[in-house]
Amino acid sequence: MVPLPDHILVRPLSTADLDKILSLEARALPRAECAGRERLAYRLHAAPELSAGMFVRMPAEQHNSGSCGGGTNVDVHACPPSREKLIAYIIGTKTMGVKITDSSLQVPTPVEVLADGAAPEEVDEEDKKPTETDSSSTEDSSTGSESLVDSGGHGAPPVGHVEYGNTIAIDAFTVDPDYRGSKIGTTVLRDYIQRMSTQAVASYVAILAHENMVRFFENLGFYDGGRSDVKFGGGGWHNLYLALADDDEDR
Repeated sequence: MVPLPDHILVRPLSTADLDKILSLEARALPRAECAGRERLAYRLHAAPELSAGMFVRMPAEQHNSGSCGGGTNVDVHACPPSREKLIAYIIGTKTMGVKITDSSLQVPTPVEVLADGAAPEEVDEEDKKPTETDSSSTEDSSTGSESLVDSGGHGAPPVGHVEYGNTIAIDAFTVDPDYRGSKIGTTVLRDYIQRMSTQAVASYVAILAHENMVRFFENLGFYDGGRSDVKFGGGGWHNLYLALADDDEDR
C-alpha cells in the first residue's frame, strides 16, 4: 500500500481523461468487469457532471520536468493536467428506480464512439423519456422510507442514461490497487455523495457490489437491497442504494 499522497484533488471527469480511466480500469478490475472505451466514453459524454476523479499532482522531480518549479519551490498547482495521476474514479448516469439493471448499463444504439475517445453522437432526448410502466413510487417496508422500485410493467426498459431519472447509478467505482487500504475510496465516495446532495440532481444513489464489499457500502449509509439480476461481469452482484440528504435546511 502506497502512503496517502500529500497533494490530491477531486474534480469531474471528461472524455479527455478517458485514456487514464481505461489504464486504471485495466489494472484494477478483472477483464469481465471492465466497461471498456465505448461505454465509458458514452457515460462521460452523457453525464460528465455525475463523475468524479481523484488525482495526484506529480511533483517536478517525479516526471523530470521543470514546469512545476524545482528544489524546495515545487508548485504542485502549476503542474499541467498531463502530470495528474488518476488514483480513483466514480462514473455515474441517471436511471429509473433504485436498482441498476443490465439495460441501464448498456449504450443506446445507434451510437458512435471514435477511437480517440471523442464524444458519441447525441441521443435523441425523446428516446430517453421513460414510459409510465418503467417505475413507480412505493413504500419500502424494510426501511420505512419512500423509494423507487421497478413496477413490473411490460414496456421496454430505458437503455443507458435517462435524463429524467431520479436515481444516480454509479456505473463505475474504481480505486488504484496501490492505494487500497488508505481510505481513498471512502474519501472520494463521501465527497461525491455530498456533492450530489448539494446539487440536488437526484433523490438516490445506487451501486452494484459483490458480497465482500457490501459492508463497506453499508458503513457509508447504503442499504443492501439483496441480490441483483444484473449479468454484467458474470453476475453475483448486490443492489445497494442510498437516499441523498435534503440540504434545503442548510441553504
